Amino acid sequence: MDNLRISRIGIPIVLGLLVVLWMMHRQLDLEELAKLEGNWYTGFWIGMAVLMYVLRHLFYSWRLRIMTDNAFSWGKSIELIFIWEFSSAVSPTSVGGAGVALFLLAQEKISGARSVSVVLYSMVIDTLFLSLHFRYFTSSLAL
Repeated sequence: MDNLRISRIGIPIVLGLLVVLWMMHRQLDLEELAKLEGNWYTGFWIGMAVLMYVLRHLFYSWRLRIMTDNAFSWGKSIELIFIWEFSSAVSPTSVGGAGVALFLLAQEKISGARSVSVVLYSMVIDTLFLSLHFRYFTSSLAL
């Protein structure tokens, strides 16, 4: 992981932020935004959304630690999950973050077979969760 430095990813981050700011400038209607009520209720639910995001990353990190038999510390697991999720977000859907995850785990001196197993089991678990969720929690929403 020594070759992954902030200096090497600084330019893509700055470019991404500039594009987001430009798109917000073009599409954000401040009059509509002013209609939102800024009370404790809104703040509570924004806080809950942030809490759920943090918990999601912590549980993903915990899953990575379990699947690798605690080969990584909590800090390293969180770092790997952040990079894995970022690569999933910026790469094409057909590739996803699996390729980057394999590379990251290989860089951390995890064997190739174990890296592939961790990534594939993660994909299977995610697919199973999604399938069960749709099967049991959205069937009552059918029109």
